[in-house]
Amino acid sequence: FKGDLARAAAVYEGIDAILPEDIAQIVLSCLAMPHRVNINVVEAMATQQSWAGLFIEKG
Repeated sequence: FKGDLARAAAVYEGIDAILPEDIAQIVLSCLAMPHRVNINVVEAMATQQSWAGLFIEKG
């Protein structure tokens, strides 16, 4: 956006982003697992975020 902060911010307007509390919940859930459980990978993203590129669904 060539330095246009308003345009850059507008891209995320109305988006329900992941909060730090959400990540904390994931970490606590992992820590609560029995010792016999090995968690190799955890991937989290907002429900409005696409994993296939730069696509944001609004509404």
